[in-house]
Amino acid sequence: MRGLWLINKKSDVVVIDTPGINDTNNFDNKHIQNIVNCVRAEGLQGIILTIEFTNCKFTDNIKQVIKIINNVLKIKDIWKYVCIVWTKCYNSLSPKKIEKDRINKEQFKENIISFINQINKTNENIDIPMYYVDSQPDEDYDNRISEKEIERLIECGRELELIDEEEIKKLISEYKEIRYEEKKKKVK
Repeated sequence: MRGLWLINKKSDVVVIDTPGINDTNNFDNKHIQNIVNCVRAEGLQGIILTIEFTNCKFTDNIKQVIKIINNVLKIKDIWKYVCIVWTKCYNSLSPKKIEKDRINKEQFKENIISFINQINKTNENIDIPMYYVDSQPDEDYDNRISEKEIERLIECGRELELIDEEEIKKLISEYKEIRYEEKKKKVK
């Protein structure tokens, strides 16, 4: 886990890069506790879920991420501080392909919102902004679309207020494991 200044035209945005559940098979209590400690020390202004553009499946791993945010960061209106960044939205992809896939991403977002409401037993109107970036731009392609999306993301982050210190202080001082049951696959 490391903090860094986002280098982008005089940006005043600080990004804390953490291992994601999809990044490692070793995402465990220690990693979650490190995230909680970092939030308690640095504060929190937003959470970015990064997902590869080609991934359209609402997997158990994604559900686990949602549950962890929901259950570990017990902060009022936490979902107002969450956005999705679709990475590897390569500039070499045709605009038609990107637009077609954006429709699928909207359904993916609706699945997330429905799941959040299901686990919270609510029916909140949650809006999760989405951004599409080429995380590995090629010099031979026009990267303006991705750059505009990054600017939109930064502006959105600037508009968010830091989550109230009292809310942060309420965070658990020691993360205790939350076990999620996994469905066992039947062997035929």
